[in-house]
Amino acid sequence: MLDVGCFTGVLAREALGRVGPSGRVVGVESNPGMLTVARQIAPDITWQEAAAEKLPFDDASFDVVASAFGLPYFNRTPALREMWRVLKP
Repeated sequence: MLDVGCFTGVLAREALGRVGPSGRVVGVESNPGMLTVARQIAPDITWQEAAAEKLPFDDASFDVVASAFGLPYFNRTPALREMWRVLKP
């Protein structure tokens, strides 16, 4: 599961309890301060600093891509294209 624009990781933390032992959760945020807080709260999640408009993942990398908080702050068209690109068909 990929949480784009994760802020301090509220959605990512909730997802961690739902992906099961073989799943993984990644939170992406462009603000390093938010990631610092997220890492302190939930070190079991992979936290990645990146812009939503240029996600550092291969095509079709995730079963689920979500953005609970970031969408109003993104350049929407390129960010949604990137989210679609990394989502498995």
